[in-house]
Amino acid sequence: MAKIFNAFIIEHRFKPIVTILEDIFYSIMTRVASKKKIAYHLDLSIYPTILKKIEKEKNQSWWWKASPGGNDMYDVKHGSEGFVVDILDTTCTRGARLLSGIPCSHALTVMREKKLNPT
Repeated sequence: MAKIFNAFIIEHRFKPIVTILEDIFYSIMTRVASKKKIAYHLDLSIYPTILKKIEKEKNQSWWWKASPGGNDMYDVKHGSEGFVVDILDTTCTRGARLLSGIPCSHALTVMREKKLNPT
């Protein structure tokens, strides 16, 4: 993150501090305005980067098989690996959804079985 910020302010580095802060403020506000203009024309409820991550997880979910276990809990297996997915709490014993908010491939397997839309 620091490398990105340093590259962002490289042209302002040798100015007085107040001028640097004003230039950074102006640059950030210009960037935010341009991103808002781009996002305004998108007709999506989910950002494209999140959709890409969900698609990646969907592709990995085709290898898993879900078996109902009762109380909206499913056993998801592939080979000798297995995880328990609770579809009501949207949790998996792997814990991926808890960290990112994006359903893991195991949860997507259950959603596919129940014909739920992950987006």
